[in-house]
Amino acid sequence: MAFGIAYIHSFLAIITWASFGHLITLNDDWPGGWNNPKKSKSFWRSSLVAMVLKFVVLILIMNLIWKYPVVSSYGV
Repeated sequence: MAFGIAYIHSFLAIITWASFGHLITLNDDWPGGWNNPKKSKSFWRSSLVAMVLKFVVLILIMNLIWKYPVVSSYGV
């Protein structure tokens, strides 16, 4: 509300940042990586699932804005 940006655009920026940030640091979660020194396969799979879910939410939000442009007026 402080900058006159619609809620959906703020959410889109946050989910984009989270999605691409996870993609950039994905190598840290590989077995033997920085976040996964014990080489756990389940940790690696859960990281991949989390990244895919973030990108799915990103695509859904972008699709919502594209199909229903009226949502861009909420919160302005």
